[in-house]
Amino acid sequence: MNLKRLVLSLMLTAGLCLAALATPASQAEQALSQLQALQKQLSAIPAGGKPSTKLLAAHKNEIVFSEPSGQWLVRAEAFWKLRDRFAKDPAAERIAWAAATQPLPGECEADACCHLSLEKLTDGRYLELYPAGRHATEALERMSKLLTMLTNDTQGVFEYPRETPDVAEMHHTITYLRRVVAGAAPSMRQRVLQQLDKVSSRVP
Repeated sequence: MNLKRLVLSLMLTAGLCLAALATPASQAEQALSQLQALQKQLSAIPAGGKPSTKLLAAHKNEIVFSEPSGQWLVRAEAFWKLRDRFAKDPAAERIAWAAATQPLPGECEADACCHLSLEKLTDGRYLELYPAGRHATEALERMSKLLTMLTNDTQGVFEYPRETPDVAEMHHTITYLRRVVAGAAPSMRQRVLQQLDKVSSRVP
């Protein structure tokens, strides 16, 4: 009888422990789903349209209007803050990838420095947090795609900075990207590092 009670007690304790461990993950997933649902709502708004007054009031710090596309977006920083909030949660990496792939407002056009800065804010930030993450190779592929356009630009379409502060900023961004790529999964690491070197050689 005592043994039976002991077994039941241990089973109950184990169940409570598992429930306690599952709760943060559930909260993280739910919070991510809420942000993604909000983006779905915003994406349903016609280009140039405006969210309802109620929606704007409820999420004024989480959303932003992108003039070039005429679209409303959830701020990527809202996803990054969520990742930081649940940094130790199993869902943290998934949230980070959602943040890295969330569209950003504005456009860079032919500004090479701007394009690299966006890489720093997206794929670079993900790789810094998860150098061997499940999306590390995809992040490197996305970065390589941009760098291929820059290095294959034989017509001089992309513009590079000439003023000292802008030149320094671009070199700083390239140094950052080199660092995070060097620590990432080896599948495409060498290729991306070589591409960064080529781009760097075009900066005064």
